[in-house]
Amino acid sequence: MTSRFERRLKADELFNRILVAKQRDAGADAGLRSEATASQVSALACRAEAVVAQAEAEIDGLVYALYGLTKDEIKIIEENCQGTDS
Repeated sequence: MTSRFERRLKADELFNRILVAKQRDAGADAGLRSEATASQVSALACRAEAVVAQAEAEIDGLVYALYGLTKDEIKIIEENCQGTDS
């Protein structure tokens, strides 16, 4: 079993990964278009989105574990939160 401190460190690490991925994506939109082809920028954006999605899923898992949610409770939450991502 992991301690609350270890879960907090993991959450911080995931949060930082999300920030880095979003900053890379913003950099692609802001300045890389002149130096890269459209397909390279698109590939970079897709990779950043994948990193963010993975990190967010890991954070969700940590939160579910923190609150001791059952599979049924998690299913209800995920069904009700679909389409609410920004």
